[in-house]
Amino acid sequence: KEDNLRGLPAKRIFTGVDDHRNQYMPALSAFMSGQQLQSYNDVISVVQSAATEDKRQVVLPSLLKLKLTSIHHDLLAEKSFSHLSHELAKKAEQSCKIQSLLSLLEDIKRRNEKVLIFATSKSVQAFVSTLITQKFKIFVQTINGETKAVSNKKDEATRKGIIDKFQSQPGFDVLIMSPVAAGVGLTVTGANNVIHLERHWNPAKEAQATD
Repeated sequence: KEDNLRGLPAKRIFTGVDDHRNQYMPALSAFMSGQQLQSYNDVISVVQSAATEDKRQVVLPSLLKLKLTSIHHDLLAEKSFSHLSHELAKKAEQSCKIQSLLSLLEDIKRRNEKVLIFATSKSVQAFVSTLITQKFKIFVQTINGETKAVSNKKDEATRKGIIDKFQSQPGFDVLIMSPVAAGVGLTVTGANNVIHLERHWNPAKEAQATD
């Protein structure tokens, strides 16, 4: 996978941290503020104030909370997101990470290219799918553990069917995937952009999803 095979573009990895290992992209660098920052700090405060004997029980769930809060703090509160476009736009403005995502998608749309967005949590997948559908007026589908490999109903979408439709239609399009689902033999060649919105705990799975 590290070789530059004929017909494939070179793999370029961009990051919002200037660490000299990957290409720095300013659009990926952002700082939380407002309610998002407050929610993030609240999670850390709970861990810091926990008694020593309770630390082990608190730390792991808190890592998940920090990950969700960094995407949108309302995901932490398990609030339902409105499908109204103006309310979704307001929600998007409250998250620096979502603003970075939308900026990237605008650039990809201008290039008329396709993109895969990887997210592990179903709540994140649902929120992002609804937001992108409303903003870009495209139908965004998701492949996760609930997506059937073989259809039992006439109108039921399968993994292969979703991918085939995504790849056959020309122009800008978005497909949301779980990095776990990407590791079960799925091959998507129609997209030349990959965004890891919600990072996976396993770097090997994430690398496989990227490739």
